[in-house]
Formats: sequence, C-alpha cells, structure tokens
Amino acid sequence: MRFRILGPLEVSDSHGKTHSLQAPKLRTLLFVLLLYANGPVSVGRLEMALWPDRPPRSAAGLIRTYVSGLRTALGLGDADQLPALVKEPDGYRLLLAPGDLDLGVFYDLSARGRDFLARGNAAQAARHLSDALALWRGEPGGGVTLDDDSAAILVSLAVRRTMAEEAWIDAQLLLGSGNDLVDCLRTLISRQPLQERASTQLMLALYRAGRKAEALEEFHALRRRMADELGIEPSAQARDLYQRILTDAAELTPAHGPTVVPRQLPGDIRDFTGRDAALSAMESLLPGKDTAAPAIIAITGMAGAGKTALAVHFAHLMAGLSPDGQLFVDLHGYAETGPKPPTKVLHGFLRALGVREIPGDTDEAAALYRSLLAGKQMIVLLDNAVNVQQVKPLLPASPGCLVLITSRSRLPGLLTRNGATPITVGPLTGAEGAILLGKILGAARMQADPGAAAAIVDRCARLPLALRIAAERAVHWPQPDLAMLAGELAAEQQRLDALSIGEEGDANVRSVFSWSYRRLAPDAARMFRLLGLHPGTDIGIPAAAALVGSTSGDAARQLAVLVDVHMLSETVARRYRFHDLLRTYAAECAALDESPAKRRAALQRVLTWYLHTAKAADRLLVPTRTHVSLEPAAVKPLEFASHGDALVWCDAEYANLMAAAQTAAEVGEDAIAWQLQVTLTPAAAHIRV
Repeated sequence: MRFRILGPLEVSDSHGKTHSLQAPKLRTLLFVLLLYANGPVSVGRLEMALWPDRPPRSAAGLIRTYVSGLRTALGLGDADQLPALVKEPDGYRLLLAPGDLDLGVFYDLSARGRDFLARGNAAQAARHLSDALALWRGEPGGGVTLDDDSAAILVSLAVRRTMAEEAWIDAQLLLGSGNDLVDCLRTLISRQPLQERASTQLMLALYRAGRKAEALEEFHALRRRMADELGIEPSAQARDLYQRILTDAAELTPAHGPTVVPRQLPGDIRDFTGRDAALSAMESLLPGKDTAAPAIIAITGMAGAGKTALAVHFAHLMAGLSPDGQLFVDLHGYAETGPKPPTKVLHGFLRALGVREIPGDTDEAAALYRSLLAGKQMIVLLDNAVNVQQVKPLLPASPGCLVLITSRSRLPGLLTRNGATPITVGPLTGAEGAILLGKILGAARMQADPGAAAAIVDRCARLPLALRIAAERAVHWPQPDLAMLAGELAAEQQRLDALSIGEEGDANVRSVFSWSYRRLAPDAARMFRLLGLHPGTDIGIPAAAALVGSTSGDAARQLAVLVDVHMLSETVARRYRFHDLLRTYAAECAALDESPAKRRAALQRVLTWYLHTAKAADRLLVPTRTHVSLEPAAVKPLEFASHGDALVWCDAEYANLMAAAQTAAEVGEDAIAWQLQVTLTPAAAHIRV
C-alpha cells in the first residue's frame, strides 16, 4: 500500500487502485498518523488534531471508533504484516515499510542527494534531488483540516523542500547549467525574497548564461530588499560573489561546460523508400508515459540492407519526441580499423553533453552518462554495433529515451537481458526496388525500358545498397535506356564488379560484404566460402557437414554463426539459403582463399553425399528395381527409417539433386553425374515437385 501526503492525501494499493476516504475525521486521523509514521502518536495529540477548538468528553471513545473504521477501510492489520495500525500504551502507531510513504522517500532521496553533492558527484546529486522533488504534487495535506501543531510541521516540510531545491540547483550549477535555472530561482525568490542563497544562485546562473549585467543587478536588488526589510547588508559571501562576477573570475566557469542540446543525427535520406511495416512496428515501441525503462530497438540485417538508413530516417521522424537532443555514433563494428571501444564513445558523448572533466574508468564514465540522461527525452543512435559488449555501457536508463541500434548481428543477449525489440531488415520488395530506382534515375528513364529496369532490380537482388550503386552508374551515362546496365549485371561472376564505385568503402558491395567476412572466426569463414560452391539454392545441415568435412553438430554451430550475422538465412527449420549477391561473394572468397585441390575435394564430398543419400532413399521408394552399385563413400550419407522419411527428404532436396547432377557433369565428375541421374529417374515419379 502506498500513502501520499506531499499534496492531496492519497492512498493506493499495490495494483494502483485508489482507496477513497470520504469521512473528514478519518482523513485527518490518517494524515496525522502519517506525519508521525512509525512513531507513537498520543491520544491527546489526536484529540487536538481532530477537534482543534475543543474535544468532546467522549473524544477517547470516538478515537477508538475512528481507528477501527480506518483499519477496516484500509485493511490495516497487526504488526506482522505492514502497513499496520497498532495500539500503544498512550495512543497509536502506524507502521509502514520503507517506500510506503512519499514523505519518507523524499527524506531518503534528498539526504542521499545532499551526500552526493558533498562528495562532489554533482550528476548523482542532481538525479536523486530531482527524484525527491518530483514527489511533491502541491501543498501537503490538501483537503485536510489541520490544527496548529500539524500546520507547524508542514512549515518545516516547506523548509525541507526549499533546501532540496537549493541543493538541486547547486548540483545543476556544478554541471554547468545556467539559463534553464533562472525561472526556477526567480520563483524561489518570489516565495522568500530575503533568502540570500537563492539570490546568489540566481546571480551565478545568470552569469553562466552570459547575462552578466543581470547577475550584477540581482545583487543590487538583494541589497535593496535586505536594507528595506532588515536594515542590513548582504553577507560577505554574497559580496564576494559579486566581486568575482564583476572581474570575470576564472573559477566561476564550471568543470562541466554549459548545458548543450546535442543534435548529432546524420542527414535523412531524401529518396528513402519502403519499410512501412518496420516503421509502423518501431513507432509502436516508442517509450510511453508509464514505462520504467528506455525503448531499445535493435535493427539487424545483412550488409547493405539499409539498416542505418532506416534508423536515421526513423530518428528524424521522431525528433520532435527528443527535445533534449540526439546522440549518434558509428561504432565501426565491422570496419578494418576494428570496433570503437565503449570508453572512447562515452568520452565523445560526455563531451557532447558539455562535460569537461571526464572519468577515465569506463564504469564511472557510463554512470555519469546515465546520470546526465536521467529524466531527459533523447534519441541515442548506436550504428553498426559488433556485439552486445560494445553496446551495453552506452545504454541510458531514462524511460524517456529511445535507443536505436543497428547491427549485422542479431544481438541475442541484448534482447533477453535489456528488453530490446528486434526489427529485421531484409531486401526490398520488387515494387519498392523499382520505386527506389525511379527516384534516383527519374520516371522517364524507367518508362523508356521497363523490362531493363525490372532486370536491374532483380539482378541487384533488391538490396538497397546494390540498387543505389547501380543507379549511380546509370546516372552518368548519356543514353536514356538501361539495357547496358542490365547487361552488365547479367553475368553472375561479374556482377559484384558492376556494383562497385571505386575500390573500397560504402559504395562497393564487395567491400561491404568483406567487412562481415573478415570478422568471422576461421571455421565460420570456411563454412561461408565453401557454401559458395554448393550447387543448389538451399542446404541442410547434413549436406553442409559433408561439404566442409565436419560433423553435423559442428556444421550446425557454424551455420548458426552465419545466420546470427545475417550472412545466411534460415528459411525453414534447419535449412539455409544465401542472399543472391552473398552467394556470388562466397564463391569469390572460395576461389581466393581455398586452393583448387581443396575446392575440388569439398565439391566431391557434397556431390558424393547427395549420391549416396539419394541411393538410400531410392531403395525405400522403389525397392523392387535393380539399383546402381556405388563405391564406398568417405562421407556418411543419411539413413531412412521408412518410405515416408525418404519421400520427405527427396521432396526437400529434389532441386538440389538435379543441380548436383548438372554440376557433377560440368566439373568432370562423370560417374557421379550419370549415377545420380539413374538413381533419380525412377524415384522422380514418387516425388511431389
């Protein structure tokens, strides 16, 4: 149960349901007990509160009746379960657990804030004091009739609130704030015009805001008020601050620079196309008023899919929800120079937030970063992350923040431990690809040869990066038709050459793919490039194991690595497929990084595996015919327990088996080629293709 007295009296249960106390005497009784929470309250004290003018003769009996009614209304039991209202020898005691009463939480937070301030940790001090002051909803006890003693306690509470406000302002001044404190300080001074501390704080805030003349005038205004009302001069400390402002003393410049609002987002893409479903899903994840944590969206996908473009576009669309600014960093997760360390990124963010003295320790820098973002509404865009470890220190804790992360990795740890929501970005649809191409080339060129335009979209495999590079090549050609570009992209072996502008960098599909390839561990890299030799369009785990010469368990682990970094797709359970351009790149890597003998051996293994497994299936599908006699194989083919199992496998692998037979003929594996054809021909009638 929660009790709130820093404003109108409110009581709510653990589910947020409000308990209404309509009887004025019950409200007064509860309010007084809460003022002295966990301490004894005498019957005489309660009599004075309930009947300020004159208690009746039956006051003691009436108090017992009111106490009983309060217990019933709020379910206040014995002391073994808090909250509890218990009898004392001369009165009553309301026992509460820590956190049950907003006043107790205020005392705790403000004390901790002042302690942090005394130790020089302005960011933590500001955070705790801000949370303490946020508990105040108006005048304490609003709607409750109070006696003189209770009213005196409320005066002391008002003093505590002012002390917390002044300490919070001190912390903000240490952090470099200035202009944004002026209105708050003027309100404080209007309430207590002779309170010198608020006036000196206002002088410093005005000076920090570059308003030196106003700062000096505030001192003269304070002097006039004190002379008129008290007949005295301001203190020596106030006069000293006046002199230092007058001479622009260096020590008035804070360790933390002036408050700034960073606007670090890269420019939006004018011809951004598609992604309507992703944008809608991301918008539904925006931080709400009742959330206790920031919204974290992890945008993942293969290289060149447009992850950064989507994140930047969405951040610009939502910029109005981040009045405190936007932070951006390219984490260089797959760059040749290596990923940026979190400490370096934190230092950049802290400098952007106006911090001058930056902790060298990563944990301390991260704590200061989170403190500065506490209570703010900001967008933090972490582009091109390599793993969760790189990202975690950069996550704010404020529920008003939106964090956008792009990565080629699926970042599974971030999803389970930090509540991030994944958004997977794949190729564009055919229609979206055509629209993007048209935005760059113009409608006239698209309409002049729609067939060539469609071929370009198809041969770029609808990958945004590839489409942009292809369009940029065509923009510089004088002829209006696109047939030449479509022709250049027709040959698969030369396609990556055609999708390059320069030799390195973002305008080169091959280079962008290579950044992912180079980050792979040796076994996963070998799996990737040998998959480029596979004759079919997709592959299962046993065939992949035969291709690389490993166990199925090892092959499954390497395939999972490739799926995790979006270099391979798991189309259905335990079957895998390349994006078309990645298949071409994998074959290139095999040609460069594997000797001809090793490439030949890998292809022989997988072709042999298909042949022997097909024969095992054929024996169950057509058991009555004479089967081809095969030489013993170095690979271990599948074994089938039933006719149905064999049929399911043949259904799934029929296209691959036909491709294997054709490939075997092309590379001179004549025996495998004719044996596969002979094995498949009778069984084909049983296969549902």
